[in-house]
Amino acid sequence: MLTVPDYQRLTESLARLGGVPLTSAAEYKLCHYLPSWYSLLVEHTPKTLFFVETANVAAALQGKGWTGCFLKDYVKSLSTDGGSLVTSLDKIPEVIRKMKKYRGMIEGGLCAREIEDFVPATEQRHFVFKGKAYSVSGEVPDLVSLAAKAIKSPFFSVDTVQRQDGSLRIVELGDGQVSDRKNWSPEQFLQLFK
Repeated sequence: MLTVPDYQRLTESLARLGGVPLTSAAEYKLCHYLPSWYSLLVEHTPKTLFFVETANVAAALQGKGWTGCFLKDYVKSLSTDGGSLVTSLDKIPEVIRKMKKYRGMIEGGLCAREIEDFVPATEQRHFVFKGKAYSVSGEVPDLVSLAAKAIKSPFFSVDTVQRQDGSLRIVELGDGQVSDRKNWSPEQFLQLFK
């Protein structure tokens, strides 16, 4: 997974060779960095506050009355060693330390996401290619179609999850070039490009 500056350098190198990438550097950043797409889908995703890496996130959240959060950098959450779910704000420095340990860096900055009551095992990955939304089941949720219209990028993923109240929520976008297929078979994934 390339950082945004590395992807910019890649597109510049391609341009020098006469190539044109499917996804521009600006489009890559739009889907790769949560703060870039958040305002376009704010009503359909958990409330999120953004911080520079050196900020005292715990103090800022405590000042807003938060008691916990889901903490990630602009790109990824911590998927090992306790994960990114913070139920006590005093654990935030430890989660940041682990993110640096396992990822080598904090990319972009920090995102504190409000904890919502999600139904376990309901997360699904969808893809959008050239403005058309696709679902592994063949049935594209309205929310994914809405994201396909709101996000101006040729190829990206949309991760949704069901909340306990029955509403569908967007938990993540990603550039399609660096998104894992997750529950998509290689054959299903290749059908996107036909």
